[in-house]
Amino acid sequence: MKVAVYGTSREWMRHMASCFRLCEELIGPIEVDLLDSETRFWHALGKEHYDLVMLCGLPGRLVSRGRLLKYLERLWGEMSKAETRYVWRFGRKQIILAESEIYYIRSIQKEVSVHTARCGYRISTNMKREEERLSGDQFLRIHRDCMVNLAHVHLLDGDQLWMKNGEALQISIRRRKKVREELHRFGVEKMGAGNAGEGDPGAKDAGVKGDGPSGSF
Repeated sequence: MKVAVYGTSREWMRHMASCFRLCEELIGPIEVDLLDSETRFWHALGKEHYDLVMLCGLPGRLVSRGRLLKYLERLWGEMSKAETRYVWRFGRKQIILAESEIYYIRSIQKEVSVHTARCGYRISTNMKREEERLSGDQFLRIHRDCMVNLAHVHLLDGDQLWMKNGEALQISIRRRKKVREELHRFGVEKMGAGNAGEGDPGAKDAGVKGDGPSGSF
């Protein structure tokens, strides 16, 4: 779930930040943008897709944590009916993400994480299980240790996939041909075919580095 919160009161914003931390512990991953200026607010709305936009009220009239939690639980339930969601666990924590929120799943030294546009969450699973679970047209194994959501691939640059959030992931030699075929079918462009934009490999010159799995298998 992605939420935008706009307000100019520091008291309000501190309160909302603490409320969402509690809600995330009880419900699941919630990505919150706390926006304290109109410029940042309108820029964010034009760039991101939010499930919920909140405009904070007057200082001294703070929303209760319980009321916000009930509302988010109801919203979460409605969203779950509208889109496929996946549930994982790590220890006592439950991770719930919509299909559209998943960018990629990666394993590093047998520690598996599911990644969104902004962050990753450790999950108790393995890559074979996730490949079977997420089998379909939208998810593709590009490496022994990585599978991606094709909906979030920006373009293909040699043996790297550039995601829409600017991250680069390595394609293994063994899977190169199949990955290219699937990317072509899905409509992903190769580098040099145009469409420079967010996540463009030109960002390498600006210091953006890929942190995807290295090596070939």
